[in-house]
Amino acid sequence: MPLDIKQIEHIAQLARIELTTEEKQKFTKDLGDILDYFEKLKRLETTGIEPTSQIIGLKNISRADETVGCPEDVQKNILANAPNSSGRFIKVNKIM
Repeated sequence: MPLDIKQIEHIAQLARIELTTEEKQKFTKDLGDILDYFEKLKRLETTGIEPTSQIIGLKNISRADETVGCPEDVQKNILANAPNSSGRFIKVNKIM
């Protein structure tokens, strides 16, 4: 599926990146090749094939969340050194 320079310029504008003329020509070919590959994938016959999310048997090895006690004197020391606290909690700035 060939792309033209105008489409590449539009994609670059959406991504807020500036491209040189050479880069535009290169991406025209590269993105066209990628889209052609997706067209090939769309034509694959997958009826009867079970979907997979991974194929090598990975398992979640994360530990379960559990609370761990902290000696009261250590907790007081931590809270005393925190820039901002409320009761027995450390207050932090919002990040979102």
